Amino acid sequence: MKLELRNLHKSFGAQRVLSQVNFQCDSCQALALIGPSGAGKSTLLRLLAGLLPVDEGAIVLNDKALAQDESSLHRHRKNLGIVFQAYNLFPHLTALENILLPLVRVHGWKPERARRHALSLLEKFRLTDHAEKKPAALSGGQRQRVAIARALGPGPGLLLFDEPTSALDPEMAAEVLSVIETLKNEGTDFILVTHHMAFAQRVSDQTLFVAEGTVAESGATADLFARPASPVLQAFLQTHRLY
Repeated sequence: MKLELRNLHKSFGAQRVLSQVNFQCDSCQALALIGPSGAGKSTLLRLLAGLLPVDEGAIVLNDKALAQDESSLHRHRKNLGIVFQAYNLFPHLTALENILLPLVRVHGWKPERARRHALSLLEKFRLTDHAEKKPAALSGGQRQRVAIARALGPGPGLLLFDEPTSALDPEMAAEVLSVIETLKNEGTDFILVTHHMAFAQRVSDQTLFVAEGTVAESGATADLFARPASPVLQAFLQTHRLY
């Protein structure tokens, strides 16, 4: 993944959420977005996902600038897999149907091909026995694994994770983090918003630290965690390094 953020700005009404966000990585597989609550990490991820338009500035992904008209953003979203903190599964559909639906309705797959692929994803994530269960009958960790399987369904070029473990207890969080680490080892490109600093340090190769709506520090993960340059990142890691 090659990514460049050029002077991004985003406001909601009179509230400026992101200001002068700049970042560049010429080759990274896993990018972690870290920072205090309310710093703007999730808003930045939504800009990267094309779920929100940029007010000012540019996002350049793999040497292609992301146009901000709705048609272009829609095409961009179809090439991504997005996993939210609250699962966003359809409660009236089974685990299998939640994976099938976007493959058939959004991506135009033939139903039989989509079903074979969805069943293979359920097997990959150890969910075969839960294929016919609706989300209410699944644990939090199982629901999030279904959400990850759904995001992977169409074979996206990039996965985006927005605090995928924030609604889970420690045991279920470890289960989901293990899945993400497996995806990393398989070569999947992703961007991850997380409050698990030890995991971010282990799984990412680049880290972007967001504070007060801007990029306070960024760079290679190993260097950033070992030698944080800014006092605000030093203080943040002292508080959050073990969590």
